[in-house]
Amino acid sequence: MEIKYLRVFEELKRQIEEQRYAYRSLIPTETELCREFGVSRIAVRMAVEKLCGIGYLVKKQGFGTYVNVNIPVHIKHTIGLVISSIASSFGTDILLGLESEANAHNYHLLFKNSDNSAERELECLKQLLDYPVEGVVMQPIHNEKSCPLLQEFLEKKIPVVLIDRDLPDMDLSFVGTDSILETCKSVESIFRMGKKRICLITQSPVSATSISERHRGFKMAYKRSHILFNARYIFTDICSLEHYSYQNYCRDKSKIRIPPAKRGHRLYYRGRDRYCENCIRCY
Repeated sequence: MEIKYLRVFEELKRQIEEQRYAYRSLIPTETELCREFGVSRIAVRMAVEKLCGIGYLVKKQGFGTYVNVNIPVHIKHTIGLVISSIASSFGTDILLGLESEANAHNYHLLFKNSDNSAERELECLKQLLDYPVEGVVMQPIHNEKSCPLLQEFLEKKIPVVLIDRDLPDMDLSFVGTDSILETCKSVESIFRMGKKRICLITQSPVSATSISERHRGFKMAYKRSHILFNARYIFTDICSLEHYSYQNYCRDKSKIRIPPAKRGHRLYYRGRDRYCENCIRCY
């Protein structure tokens, strides 16, 4: 009996806090609550009495049981979210997924878009520090200047979770894909198509742990497929697409020369979280 009445008490308390029942409104009758929770009248009565005792409900003889108008308004907790870009489905999927989870757990989600800008990322973090957030989820752009601000969150006992890009020198939680395995599997799938000379085009591996892991996965694919690896197949000084132009494309095209040269090499650029495909010819 005690367990059942406590279950009814906790659930009714939560419903009142979430304003399922408006202030001064009647709660369901004992019969309706018995049917809703599948318990006896005694259990419902004990739960209602306990809620009256803490000020959540008040009974009026001949009228019923009301939500107490003096109960403090329930304030949702807030989580801050900083995304480096929402220009691709990766960013929007994170945003929509976290919004769904936040709503399910009665949390507000305070969204900030750093737009792949180091200055904007700092601004977003400063705004969250000034706002009473209870946690931060962040997709960093590997801006070293952000580390002191992230440390401030930790000093304030505000948990920080990083997405996709880790900062191993800081004691932060991290959620991401297995870049090593996924890159390896991607390259192996091209090998199975009969292609043997595949190039990897990224930023410098020192700029992000996820990039260094892709380099490791790229090399692993060659090793597992027993194909001779050539370090010249990795390019790390390709122009960013943030302000991509035909001139940059021509400059990059001149760099990609995989001997022996063949026509019809296909080059995939990834920048500013938008994918752009250019078919280039190597002579």
